[in-house]
Amino acid sequence: MAKKPNRQSNTAKQPAAAPKVLLLGLGEDTLAGRRVRAILEELKLPAVTLSPLEAGQTVGYLAGLEGFSSQNAPLKANAASVPFLLMAGLSEAQQTKLLTAMAGDGIHIPLKAVVTETNRYWTLGQLLAEISREHAFMNRTGGQALPGLHTPANGADK
Repeated sequence: MAKKPNRQSNTAKQPAAAPKVLLLGLGEDTLAGRRVRAILEELKLPAVTLSPLEAGQTVGYLAGLEGFSSQNAPLKANAASVPFLLMAGLSEAQQTKLLTAMAGDGIHIPLKAVVTETNRYWTLGQLLAEISREHAFMNRTGGQALPGLHTPANGADK
């Protein structure tokens, strides 16, 4: 299990890591990998290639966040070559520019995420599994919430 930075550092705003985009299964030997890297270069955002062997590392460590160190964790997830894009430290404007450029270039990478306060403590394998579950759910439901979820019409607020 990853060590969490001490609670004092969580209450104060931690310095953000330099913006970067972490890529798994999107090597320079793939068309999508080359195309994403070209966009990142245009946007002056560094690309970091991840190995499936890093699935046991925390997202915080891989993103270069302060207080995270390498884990000597066994590989528990099959992160083989699933195309996955993880945005670390990007502003909303940078995220929008990247996603818009990818869409404009016809690059479709279904599994994408942003490093958050919560997922920074997860391993890459855990994050990938969660994003995969969310993607599968959204495909089954057509992107719609299940009936009754988030609706006060069921009498929950009466």
